[in-house]
Amino acid sequence: MKTVRKLKAISPVIATLLLIAIAVSAGIILYVFVQGFVGQTGVAPPTVESIQMVGFDARDVANLCDPDHDNTPNGKLAASEFIILKLRNTGTTDILIEKIILGGLEHLWDDASSGVALSGTIPGAGEFALSTDACGAGGQTGLSSPVLKPGVDTFVVIKLSSSWVDLPIGRSLQVRVVTGAG
Repeated sequence: MKTVRKLKAISPVIATLLLIAIAVSAGIILYVFVQGFVGQTGVAPPTVESIQMVGFDARDVANLCDPDHDNTPNGKLAASEFIILKLRNTGTTDILIEKIILGGLEHLWDDASSGVALSGTIPGAGEFALSTDACGAGGQTGLSSPVLKPGVDTFVVIKLSSSWVDLPIGRSLQVRVVTGAG
């Protein structure tokens, strides 16, 4: 008859301690490996720009905002009339406005508006100007660049493009502000 030998195994406590040591070692090796990748990406965090439209004026009236921004009262917004937007930069950095698209038509910054009183001829047709002056009898002075400062309400005076198709009063209008960051 065959004799059965009993093989002795390691104690369950020692086995548990070995498994924990192996798991901790694997975790440390994985951590070191991943840290090498994360530290070397070189990717800058994204720039977040936040603009809020706090108000607008697109009334079909004479003397829109001040005596020089006239819209002919005729039941529509026509070419070379004005729309005034009140924008607020709610972010923490300056925002450069490259263009404003109204109803699919681009309106660009009017360089001639820098530091001068805005009038019926400034901004030009298809262009916009910025001012921090509120609308009123004192008029508005154009800012030197198309930049929205953080926390500052800025008025955007837009003279509609000559290729603008009349928009009846009461219709919606898509406004898109394109910034330097896209």
